[in-house]
Amino acid sequence: MENDEQLFYRHRDRFNHLLTAGDGLSEEAAAIFYYLNRTGFNGLCRFNRRGLFNVPFGRYTSIRYTRDFTGYRDALAGWTFSSGDVEALPLRPGDFVYADPPYDVQFTQYAKSGFTWRDL
Repeated sequence: MENDEQLFYRHRDRFNHLLTAGDGLSEEAAAIFYYLNRTGFNGLCRFNRRGLFNVPFGRYTSIRYTRDFTGYRDALAGWTFSSGDVEALPLRPGDFVYADPPYDVQFTQYAKSGFTWRDL
């Protein structure tokens, strides 16, 4: 992992290849996504209409990459991570949910011509 623009775009291309090949849930895709998220512009996660990751390279002077996540193993052992419609999750009292987006503020710059609540 390096804060290098050319490397970032090579990894972004590889990540998008994994997505289109149906390997988006692989260990390799997860590792590349972590790198892209830490190195990309403002830590954004954004996909275009074709489902490809399209965040540009960030402009950080330095980045602290975590290389060993074993310290989190015990804390996360009982967790289940899901991605999808929050309304489809079987929630129980005490469950923690992090939902992102939609946002409840006027933020429309992701799309070239913007968007409104009616577009969601």
